[in-house]
Amino acid sequence: MINVEDLTKSAWVNPIAPAFIQDRDNLSQSIYSLLLSLIPKRAEKQDFWYDNTVALFKNIVVFLANQYPHYCTLPHAIQLGLQENETLMAAIASDEESNAYASAVFDAFKGTGEQFTGVISSLHSLTNY
Repeated sequence: MINVEDLTKSAWVNPIAPAFIQDRDNLSQSIYSLLLSLIPKRAEKQDFWYDNTVALFKNIVVFLANQYPHYCTLPHAIQLGLQENETLMAAIASDEESNAYASAVFDAFKGTGEQFTGVISSLHSLTNY
């Protein structure tokens, strides 16, 4: 329920709370749907960069769920995604599970800067909504 007159009386749900993301196989689809709801214009153009943005955001969520479950919220995940690229990738690499999911993202990070820049640009567009 959302009370538009008094938001303190609204029900709040954290869609990436660790309790809701136990099934990591379904997490990618959940992240995909979540990002489409946050950036609806991307629904018409799903490309390499967008797919890797989903993968990167999944890695961020898995990292937070494993290392800092209390901070596994959308604002915290987006804030982590806004950190310097080296800081973000070091954090993801420090968690065994998120590192395992991140191979394509690490390939883009270590490869041409252009690919990773596109992924980061898509992730940063979350702050515009």
